[in-house]
Parts: sequence; C-alpha cells; structure tokens
Amino acid sequence: PDSGLSLELTPGLEFNYGKDLPLTAKLSLGRTYVDYLASSLRGLDDEWDSFNFSSSFDGGGPLRVNLGASYAETARNTPELVAVIGNVATLVRQSNASRNLVLAYGFTEKVSGSLGVRDSALRYYSTPASANLRNSKTLSFPLDLRYKYSEKLTAGASLDFGTTDIFDAAAPSAKLGSYDRNFYGLSLMYPPSDKLQGDFRAGLQRTSYNFGDSSSSPSYSLNLTHSITEKLEQSLAFSQEATTSAGGSVSESFRLGYGLQYANSATLRSSLQLNYYDANVDGGDAGFTGLTPETDVRAVSVVLGLTYTPDAHWTFGASYSFSRTIDPTSYNVNPLGLAAALR
Repeated sequence: PDSGLSLELTPGLEFNYGKDLPLTAKLSLGRTYVDYLASSLRGLDDEWDSFNFSSSFDGGGPLRVNLGASYAETARNTPELVAVIGNVATLVRQSNASRNLVLAYGFTEKVSGSLGVRDSALRYYSTPASANLRNSKTLSFPLDLRYKYSEKLTAGASLDFGTTDIFDAAAPSAKLGSYDRNFYGLSLMYPPSDKLQGDFRAGLQRTSYNFGDSSSSPSYSLNLTHSITEKLEQSLAFSQEATTSAGGSVSESFRLGYGLQYANSATLRSSLQLNYYDANVDGGDAGFTGLTPETDVRAVSVVLGLTYTPDAHWTFGASYSFSRTIDPTSYNVNPLGLAAALR
C-alpha cells in the first residue's frame, strides 16, 4: 500500500447574528488546500470547499423553528470504503450536501415534540473503476416526542421515516433503485446526581429495498458523563448501532469510547479520547449496492487535544490522533492539527 505525508491548510470565516435575540443565525465558510510532499503523489493534491448555515427562532412561546444547510467536500477513505475498493492507489473524492427544517412545540410543561424534514445527497467523484460506488439522494422525516416525568427523568419516543434513491457514480443520471429506511426508538435521560449525567436510547431499524430484500437490526446507546473534580471530567459511551449508508449497505457497528477532559487552568484545557470500532457491513445485493455481501471492519484510535483561550478574542488548538484499522489492515492515519480562531 502507498503512504504519504500531506499538509492541509483551511482558512475560513464564521458570521454570527442575533446573540440573545429571538432570531439567530450562523454562517461558516471554509476551503481546505491539500498538498502532498512526495512528487509521486502530487496527483492527489486537492482543494475542498465547505459551508454550514444554521438559523433558529425562539420567541419565548411554545413554538421553536430550526433551519440548516451544509455542504462539504473531502477525499478521505473510511475503513468500510477501503474494504470495498481494496489497495487502490487513490483517495475517493466525495461531497455531502444537506438541508433540514425542524419545528418543535411545547404542548404543556411536561409534553413536547418536534417534526422535521431532511434532504441530503452524496456524490462520488473520479471513482476507481473497481469500486462500483453509488451516488444517492435521501429524504427523511424525523418525529420526536418527549415527556418529563420529574425534575430529573425525561422519556422520549423517536420515529424516522426516509427513502433513498441510488444512482451509478459513473453515470449520475442513471437511477439503479431505491430503499426505505424506518427507525423506531425510545430514550431515557436521567442524571443520578449533579456530577453524573446519563442518556440511554434503544430502537429498531428496518431497511426495505425495492427489489424485495429487507433487513431489521436493533440499535442502542448509553452515554455517561462524570465530573470527578472541578477540573477533571470523564465520559464513557458505547453503542450497538444499525445504520443504512447512502449507498444502500446496512452496517451493524459496535462503538466504545472513553474520554478524559482536564482544565489545566482558566485558559488551558487538555483532553484524551480512546475509541474502538467494530462493524459488520452487509451489502445486500452486490449488483445493486456495489458491495460484497458481508465485510467485517475493526479500528482503534487515540486522540490527544489542547485548547488555549488567552482572552475573549483568541482561541488556539492543537491535536494529534492515531487511527489504525485492525481487520482488514487497510490503512492508518496520523494527523497533527494546529488551529487558531480570532473573534
């Protein structure tokens, strides 16, 4: 497998409107310049654009409105994608675009709900001929209901109905098929104490393809946050999650993460994050999704971070992460990041 060292520079701007007002909005713009140092990999040099817009309205009444749109380009392979394309000397370039609208309403002091609509699209560019990747467009309607039993305990029910059309990446106008994804879930939010916060969710996902195949998979997650001292906080998260990718594959993944966050001083914070990932990717009908019937992927990562905020205007950050795929041993990534923001 090839390896290479690259430098990425991402200048950007962020605009905020309406602080402490009923109507707020935020717009962020960025462009990433990617430069590979080895002359043999100069063909992978690239430029990626991204933007993110969000707006909300909360006039103090029962109705709240949230609106958003985003677009991002990248050329980074995921472990699942590398397992599909194999040791191909390239990076798969892709873009993700989405729009969403959410209406939330408080019926009483204890009962609230929200209804949304999401429109998203995934597109691959310059794909390897052996990859057989798929573009897609998805429309979904999430519904969320919550009931506050007591000051601490809140229970909820979540429904998400969506449909996805799949297209050949080599011929974007050629529709290959479609599938429906329905999710039904329950959630509990309960902080046992002021120092310990807990969030539990469980549900069932069902995916039905238009050629007759279907699958049902359970999902659950638990997130815990514990304030050990005033300066030290730890978090634990694990989940068994079923997701349907934009290309049509169903992934049953187990994730385990442990984190530490430490306030070194009033201006300096440090963090450590350990992650383990184990996924079984079911491609269903290979002729339709472009994936092999089953692929197992395991990966681990370690992330170190520092954030320095000397005053109200400047924020500086540094991070290092080590990611390694265990099975299959397809690729490793070791990025070092430096960031600065001026308000």
